[in-house]
Amino acid sequence: FIFSEALDVTMVSGKGVYVTNSHGTVEIKEPGQGTTVQSGQTPSTVKTWPQEKLDKAIEATRVK
Repeated sequence: FIFSEALDVTMVSGKGVYVTNSHGTVEIKEPGQGTTVQSGQTPSTVKTWPQEKLDKAIEATRVK
């Protein structure tokens, strides 16, 4: 986990991402949007992430 005890999911590029767990599904439709998934809850409403959070996610997942 990069930012918290929850799972943060963003889309950097592409056409769309579905985030699903046993409590529900959300669709990320635009690059730069994201959701947070916490145990026992539906994924949060999709929101545009601040550039700083996007930059941290990209850096943390960059293949070196």
